[in-house]
Amino acid sequence: MNDEELEQQLRRSLDARAAEPDELTRAALRAARYRALEQLDTRPSPWWRAGMVAASVLTVSVLGWQLTQGPADLQGQANAAEDAAVIADLDLVLWLEEGEV
Repeated sequence: MNDEELEQQLRRSLDARAAEPDELTRAALRAARYRALEQLDTRPSPWWRAGMVAASVLTVSVLGWQLTQGPADLQGQANAAEDAAVIADLDLVLWLEEGEV
């Protein structure tokens, strides 16, 4: 038997074993399948409910806080707009005085 014949024989043997797994491999695959199916049947942990309640309380608290802070922020923006208008008017007056129109 030369090297090429040995290589071909080994290749055929390995291909045959890969195409049809032995009984131990099939048993391990079956056991893994059953474990996966059992995990699908289990109910979810009750901790997710506590997390959802905590997230909801936090969201409502932040929204309530922002609603109480809203009018003060709007007043500050209105003052800033008035200040910008006064500065623009002052710039116009200074420009007119410099040009002596």
